[in-house]
Amino acid sequence: MGPTQRLTKAGRPRARSYSYLGADVLGWALFCLLADIEIRERTENRRGLQDALRAIAAAGGNVEAHWTVERTFEVGDRATGVPVLHELYDRMKATPVQVDLPALWSRLGVEARGQRIFFDNAAPLAAIRRAIAEGSPLRDGLRDYDGVKP
Repeated sequence: MGPTQRLTKAGRPRARSYSYLGADVLGWALFCLLADIEIRERTENRRGLQDALRAIAAAGGNVEAHWTVERTFEVGDRATGVPVLHELYDRMKATPVQVDLPALWSRLGVEARGQRIFFDNAAPLAAIRRAIAEGSPLRDGLRDYDGVKP
């Protein structure tokens, strides 16, 4: 099996754009991205995943705490004001979910051309992309390839 395939629980190969949360690191990374985007969409970009994570940490949710997923997401959802974490977890926890990543990148205004990344600030979710990038400690590492800030 090549690096672009994963296995479903049944052991059958699946494309990278499918995900379930089992013990799948890619699944959790995709969960975080989708959660951040959906929180921002539903709060008109006033809240994001960082708000949920900060609230969880402030309430004592950390590697030393023995919280259930439900408790963790309850605190996070309360902080954002929308039940995105619970709803997304319910959709992704046990069943492979297909995510059309090329369409998602397009809606965010992210386009790869060869070895370069370009940003389209007219894309439907460009403001969300910018908000995510501005809140990221990696922001300064983003290179401005086409004269448009991320």
